[in-house]
Amino acid sequence: MSDLGDIKQPSLSIVISVRNDNYGGDFNKRLQNFVSWNTELLERYKLYTEIILVNWNPVLENNTLLNEINWPLNRSYVGFVFLDVPNAVHRSFVDEEVRKTVPLFEFVAKNAGVKRAKGQFVLCTNADIMLSEDVVREISERKLERDILYRAIRVDFKPFRSDKISEAEIEKNSTAAFLRTGSIKMLGFFGFRVGLSVAKFFDKLRRWVFSLWIFLFARKNFQEERRFIFDYPFNASGDFALMSREKWISGCWYHEDTRISTHTDSIHLLSCLSQGVKLQELSGVVFHQEHVRRFDFSEANSDMDVMFDRLLREIQNLQNNKFIPPHNSWGLEGVHLQMTQF
Repeated sequence: MSDLGDIKQPSLSIVISVRNDNYGGDFNKRLQNFVSWNTELLERYKLYTEIILVNWNPVLENNTLLNEINWPLNRSYVGFVFLDVPNAVHRSFVDEEVRKTVPLFEFVAKNAGVKRAKGQFVLCTNADIMLSEDVVREISERKLERDILYRAIRVDFKPFRSDKISEAEIEKNSTAAFLRTGSIKMLGFFGFRVGLSVAKFFDKLRRWVFSLWIFLFARKNFQEERRFIFDYPFNASGDFALMSREKWISGCWYHEDTRISTHTDSIHLLSCLSQGVKLQELSGVVFHQEHVRRFDFSEANSDMDVMFDRLLREIQNLQNNKFIPPHNSWGLEGVHLQMTQF
């Protein structure tokens, strides 16, 4: 068991990637919600935490996020670390033969935060995620194990206007739960707890029907690696990946040679499995603020096809004990980054 009571270093590091381009049309608002909501919860549960914001390739003509966000005052347990990754570093990763050129290389940025994290446990998540009280309570109970990658179910909710956001209002505005077989719509008129239980039931039913269909009709022609996806909590795994810092830096960091960010989080889960790490879902959920996405998952996209094919190949490699962990050079090793702590 871990000992999260040592206050000489943070118990928890939370790593997110950010950029001052107002991605999705309301990024600053979503980031403000992330900062305010999660800080209040972490303070309430007296969990010593550093929140690392990796500011990747900022737009120089735009105002810095340091000035755009109202950072909570009178904090006793939560500190912030702002890591600036300049355009010159970003350009060094631009290589169309390796990765699609986008303004923010999400998982390279997260690796940079993990590399510099000080917490005994490190949570990689996103700037539009709001932790539930159940999740923070579970983490604060100091019962996390060092050889487990912890996941949490993501629940989407529609933005709503309110002077004071509450978990009850978030639950009332929830739209979908991201489970192993895909996203399942939440039936709000049942109430959140019942709606989530119903969604989990349909997820298990869909897995069972799918397995039966394979057994009866498709055993000869079906790729085993496609069924493997439903055996583990791959779906939306980039929204919550909590693991001991020891495991993160011993080889369980993100691959930095993926075409796009989609499925990079799933390949990370495979990397952890290949190194003997177990996966476990927390009982609590995390809440995701809905927004406009860079990719439309309902439309054909060649880059996503490339990544899904790679995911299937990596699953096959894992099954054949041929999975290759990510390259040893990671997290902008040896690169000096300007760091602002407050």
